[in-house]
Amino acid sequence: MATTATSSESKNPPQAPMHRDLARALLDPESSGIAAYVQECVHSTSIGVDATFVFVLQVIEELDDAMNEFLPSTPTHQPLLHENEVELGTLLSAASLTVRYVTERQAMTPLLQRYRNAFAKVLQYPSWESSGYFGLKVVALMGTTRVLESFGENVPATDVLEQLRWLFPLFQSETSPTADLSKVMNALLRPACEYVAVAMQTHPAVREAIFTELTPVNVILSLKKKVLPQLLDVLSKVGADVNESAVAEPVKVELATTVAVMLEAKFAHVPLNSFALLSLPGFVEEMEADETKVAPDPRVYGDVLAVLRASTHPDASKEYNTSRQLAIVTMSEAINQFTRYSKSTANRIVSGITRIAAACRQDIQPSANELVLPLLPAMLDGSQWGKFLRLRTEAVATVLLGCAESEDFRVEDHEWISDFIGFLLDPIVSSENVHSFMILCGLIRAERKLLLHVVSFCMAHPRTVTQTLHEPLSRWPLYEEDVELVIITLELLQPLLSVDTLRATVDVDVIYATVLQLSENATAEGLEPISKELSKFAEVGNSFELLGISAPVQFHQHTFQYKLPIEGGPKDW
Repeated sequence: MATTATSSESKNPPQAPMHRDLARALLDPESSGIAAYVQECVHSTSIGVDATFVFVLQVIEELDDAMNEFLPSTPTHQPLLHENEVELGTLLSAASLTVRYVTERQAMTPLLQRYRNAFAKVLQYPSWESSGYFGLKVVALMGTTRVLESFGENVPATDVLEQLRWLFPLFQSETSPTADLSKVMNALLRPACEYVAVAMQTHPAVREAIFTELTPVNVILSLKKKVLPQLLDVLSKVGADVNESAVAEPVKVELATTVAVMLEAKFAHVPLNSFALLSLPGFVEEMEADETKVAPDPRVYGDVLAVLRASTHPDASKEYNTSRQLAIVTMSEAINQFTRYSKSTANRIVSGITRIAAACRQDIQPSANELVLPLLPAMLDGSQWGKFLRLRTEAVATVLLGCAESEDFRVEDHEWISDFIGFLLDPIVSSENVHSFMILCGLIRAERKLLLHVVSFCMAHPRTVTQTLHEPLSRWPLYEEDVELVIITLELLQPLLSVDTLRATVDVDVIYATVLQLSENATAEGLEPISKELSKFAEVGNSFELLGISAPVQFHQHTFQYKLPIEGGPKDW
């Protein structure tokens, strides 16, 4: 083929002189090769647009001139003279590499159509008997593909489809331009597969057409109207319609690979994530599955239980109960011997408890104490922080949420609940305030039983609540790291203040004075997230009025501005 000949000629130039200057330079014994020569001329911004354009123009003019001489308008079936084939193949290779390597794109754009026309003329030249022509067609098709890769935005989708309609019938015995189908396959099938693969990436508009569009009936047989079915047909017939030994092994591999890529594109799917089969509470931050681990991951227990619990299969309920007990026993044994595990394994075990609780929901209540009590001491004594503490907090919260869903749920049955609520309201590790408040918000918004218990806890521990909920709202100036805490504190206050018993025991004037001062400061400083959250307090104010509780005179419910100055600052609750 010309590509092979061109490569060898770059080292051993033919005795016959080249007719054109560029061809002589490319095949000069002192030249380092076509690719290196082209790169030196176009592959750098230091070359400049003008110099690049001069070279790009020289390439296409010499190529056009060579084609006019060696490829007459009246096709000939006579083989090309060797020196003519080498010269034309050299210029064709230079053109393809110029498209690939040119850095100054604006130098190529005005001449791009001439390059495309040159590649098309060689590729579709109606001479199919000589191996020399096949070699030239291979280089031309590769050049056409380089145009798509580098200048795809300049190639209309209709031109791509037209190229595909012409190209793939070549590989059908009924429409092949030569009786020796294996010769066509060995020469053009691999670059054709590359072309369609690139076209699917550069021209998304043709992807569906590759699978579904009907090409003209007079072009190919009615049963072979789409690119993918044609390739599948070729794949199935290699070794049947075509002598298997006549088709090179790399061609078969390329064909199979391209068909696989096209099938995957046609039937695209998102691989199942084995850690996403169940819905988790909004406050749970997912851990990434460690794909490098060979050992079983305890987090998958929850997903299995979720599937069994939702199944309508007659045996699913029995299997679910058995599996739930087994999973809980396994987790209980594991959390009672954390010292045996690495930190990453311990974290996966804790996350596994979260997922089991999320899957079992109210069914987790009988085993709640067994799962929670071993986790609490390290949370309450301050020995855990960061990710280790957050994962344990999420696990206990998810178990608590499942317990609260049960109809026979009673706080007294779980002595750890009050300790856990106290921990959330006043975390031992102050850096975890935001995470703790976020979880507490999730709990009281999900279950009114938990909201009422938190209210009872607040009434029983007024000073803790005063410090916890008042201090974030009254501090000023605010730093960037404080904004999240202020917003989540406001989110927490809203459901708490919706309960009559808590409203009756707090000083409404002080609450609103604090909120109003915060609103004024946030507006002045342009803290939009805080102002947006504060606007929700207008609804809280309205509900107070309906219940006969007067909002302070200073409070304007809709604008959060002072009507009268507030004397003194916010006081303790």
